[in-house]
Amino acid sequence: MIRKSVQKITQALRKVKPEEIVYEGKFKPNPFGHIEQKVQPLPDIEVPTRPGRQVLNALYLQYKELYNRHRTIVRYNNVEPVMSNDTFIAPSATILGNVMINDRASVWYNSVLRADRGYIEVGAYTNVQDGVTITADDAKDAVTGLPYSTIIGNYVTIGHGAILHGCRIQNEAFIGMNAVVMEGAVVESGAMVAAGAVVPPGRRVPSGELWAGNPARCLRPLTYEEKASFLTGAEEYWKSAEEHKAEFYLPESTSYLEVEKLASQVEAKLAQ
Repeated sequence: MIRKSVQKITQALRKVKPEEIVYEGKFKPNPFGHIEQKVQPLPDIEVPTRPGRQVLNALYLQYKELYNRHRTIVRYNNVEPVMSNDTFIAPSATILGNVMINDRASVWYNSVLRADRGYIEVGAYTNVQDGVTITADDAKDAVTGLPYSTIIGNYVTIGHGAILHGCRIQNEAFIGMNAVVMEGAVVESGAMVAAGAVVPPGRRVPSGELWAGNPARCLRPLTYEEKASFLTGAEEYWKSAEEHKAEFYLPESTSYLEVEKLASQVEAKLAQ
């Protein structure tokens, strides 16, 4: 169906003579055979009159969208992120550099995982929610001598807007919304950092405890039900991620209807 619609558009465009094409409101020809809308040229003062510079400016206008648009997966310094096939990476997220994302992990909208320095790893079934920032550092810890990589275990929930820098989050831990975990800090398995809390550098949050405040400190032990909810919550979040993933990656969709609509619009313009 899509192929027939594209053929219909192509056949309709072939009926138009080049001299009949005007810039405003219609299409402009270009030597590469694409169809694109008119792009307003730069002011004359910024575009030299020499033919060579004019050609370069025309190429820039043609391809600037290709090179300026957002890229979700970014290769940096010859290192490209490595991800399992069974993950959900939101289109508006950014994964850069030395990053490893394991099975059924999800990175949600507007999150940034930037490993231009150091290493970031996200475990299986871990959800990195909207607006989270995760960074690493190649500086070394004074005690262990290890770099401040950010290692996140399995079944971890990282709430909206949290910031993790050079820390370690063990399995089935919970990081609340807008919490901050600084370099060298460790959040042990089954521990919880409350929303808005700040875990200082080098601090360890013991398993089974709820920490809150700035600087974060222990408020109380977690109940059995609270600790059990970390695992089930991560699993439920993956189910939601699968639904979002289907919206972006379904091989069959109703896109052919949009192509048919575009074909009708082109034919109507050409009939004028």
